[in-house]
Amino acid sequence: MIKEQGFTLIELIIVIVILGGLAVTAAPKFSNLSTEARIATLESIEGDIKTTMSLVHTKALILGLTEGAQVMTLDNGDNINLAHGFPVPADLNKVLDISGPMLSVSSDYFPNYPVLVYYFTGNPNPKDNTPPFPLPNQGTDCFVMYSVSTPNITPYAGTRIMSNGC
Repeated sequence: MIKEQGFTLIELIIVIVILGGLAVTAAPKFSNLSTEARIATLESIEGDIKTTMSLVHTKALILGLTEGAQVMTLDNGDNINLAHGFPVPADLNKVLDISGPMLSVSSDYFPNYPVLVYYFTGNPNPKDNTPPFPLPNQGTDCFVMYSVSTPNITPYAGTRIMSNGC
């Protein structure tokens, strides 16, 4: 007599239930990875911006271009506009090389307060590229912002990360 071997329906259901239970406990751990990856990308871009800003400011200090609006010629022949020795946001892209899933927009955050914003294409924030963008801890956006202030505010240049909606 030939005995057929295989799994019974009850054994298959038990295995499916066990795999489902494992998936339910493991899924939240993996679902947060994309958010963490976006935030890590923003932090990396912020580091690139700060490094570039510092290098340009150092060169401006050496050349004596730290008072008011100045123009500095880069090694490649491009001119970059400076505000108190820091690159203006619209010209920062001339010395900063950001590629990948990020888009940038330059505009006036407040009157005479220009910003450069890098944001994710899959998450169209700031909303429709229209200022004013949310201040930190407001709204649900995912971007990094570089700005240059007026001379009476210290520091003159800085960055902010908005990660409430990443």
